[in-house]
Amino acid sequence: MSKNEAAQPLGDQQAGPARDRPDLIGNAPWWIISAGVHVAILLMATLVCIEKYTTVDEGGIVIHQMDRPQPVLAEVVRPEDRPGSMPRPTDDATVTRNETEASIIFHKPAEIGDPPETNNPDRPDLHGAFGDPTGTVGRRKTPSEGIEVIGPGPGAGGRGPFGRPDRSGREDRNPGGKSGVGPEETCAQGALAWLARHQSPDGSWRASGFTDQCHGARCGGAGVSDYDTGVTGLALLTFLGAGYTQLSLEGQAADLRNPGKLIRYRDVVKKAIYWLIANQDADGCVGPKVSKMMYNHSIAALALAEAYGMTESHMLKDPAQRAIDYLTAAKNPYKAWRYTSKCGENDASVTGWCVMALKSAKASSLQVSEVALHEANDWMKSVTETNYGKVGYTDLAEAGVHVAVPGKNEKYANHEALGAVGMMTRIFVDTDRSDPVLALTATRLSEDLPVWDKAKFTNDYYYWYYATLALFQYDGPDSQGGGKFWTPWNAAIQRVLTKNQHTRADGCAEGSWDADDRWGFEGGRVYAVAINALTMEVYQRYPNAFGVQARGKKRE
Repeated sequence: MSKNEAAQPLGDQQAGPARDRPDLIGNAPWWIISAGVHVAILLMATLVCIEKYTTVDEGGIVIHQMDRPQPVLAEVVRPEDRPGSMPRPTDDATVTRNETEASIIFHKPAEIGDPPETNNPDRPDLHGAFGDPTGTVGRRKTPSEGIEVIGPGPGAGGRGPFGRPDRSGREDRNPGGKSGVGPEETCAQGALAWLARHQSPDGSWRASGFTDQCHGARCGGAGVSDYDTGVTGLALLTFLGAGYTQLSLEGQAADLRNPGKLIRYRDVVKKAIYWLIANQDADGCVGPKVSKMMYNHSIAALALAEAYGMTESHMLKDPAQRAIDYLTAAKNPYKAWRYTSKCGENDASVTGWCVMALKSAKASSLQVSEVALHEANDWMKSVTETNYGKVGYTDLAEAGVHVAVPGKNEKYANHEALGAVGMMTRIFVDTDRSDPVLALTATRLSEDLPVWDKAKFTNDYYYWYYATLALFQYDGPDSQGGGKFWTPWNAAIQRVLTKNQHTRADGCAEGSWDADDRWGFEGGRVYAVAINALTMEVYQRYPNAFGVQARGKKRE
């Protein structure tokens, strides 16, 4: 063999003509064959080991995640232990749901009294889906104190957060502390009757098409149909706020279009819930994804959460939780909300509704992200100036600036509505009465009391609602503040709403308010009636965050 031939690899030698190849294997010494076999075995073992470790490294994590489903956003730490650099939830958290839960049919238990009918035989009845037809379970009182029991008391004879076994489960909070029905409840009942008469047959309320349900002269005050989902959620909240659920055995209004017949409030609530659930998509979003969809969805999520919390109906738990999950996922990372999901912009108005939905969901024992609440509160603080407690619409530079839609409401007087929203958010999330910004905003609100004057464009139902809610929480009955801010505001809001509510002499409009206010052009008369009714129900819907209940003392 030549020198060049000896340098060639074994494989190249085998590639030559057959007549030139010696029988290498047959003539090779035994130790060469043994070495080759061992080398081959070692190479095969190495490949097997590499493949095995790759499978465990890449596939083991996935299998672990599938075996342990995770919520959309988990609670990281309690608010009181929250460090400066709190871990943030990821945007791509995986949710694995039990898809069979929503399809379970719950059979009706033994019925009490005159049970509500099932309008759709193909869907589980809301009455039958709840295991206790007496309604005595109601909203579970959470271990937390104070604002953690926000939301309406249970209907149908349940016991509310204050343990009072009346129809609504609510504590009487009418002015002066006297028992009985106060003017605010009479006012709210008139609004409920109007809403019951103007509910569409499918269970919704139409911002513009509600007049199809009018009897005689049409009420007027059409809004924009894009807000049908939002006004339906608001209207449903008014019945829940008054203590009526799909289980209630009382509560009704005369059906003016069908003399001699009555509209039962339990049927109104049931149809509204059905409509919201029917209009929830696979992602959990309620209503169409229109330009300002987060207004609609946040209010609908709030209504579903409270409806579930009041009854613990199995049928409502999954839709309510999915609505809250979508709401949380729609928040901009580390900040708040605006008109659409994760749009990169934030505004105080939408964020206020979203915070309320999360707080009611928490009170209803649904899964809620504490991180989302605190991030939203942090963003709200970032747009709050600390001289007067004013809040900017989308950034700090807008604090106190007049927010208006050209050609629609720029004539209306500017009020610190967003300051009230920011005040409510701080109270709900921080529950800290010593926060100096609360006193600043309360002072500002008390200096701008409600005045009904259409000619001077002073009406602002949105402002009146949030300011009533915030001041009631901060300085209302049982509060530690003595009512310095609440007392004059309460007198003014009751005066303007009770005095200007339509009466029987106004025919079909009885119980309603005109939509001639700052934002009535969007939601119309349905919005006007619903949000004013909610303002009158603040006394019953929410315990005082800084009252004796919040301090764990027994109410005298």
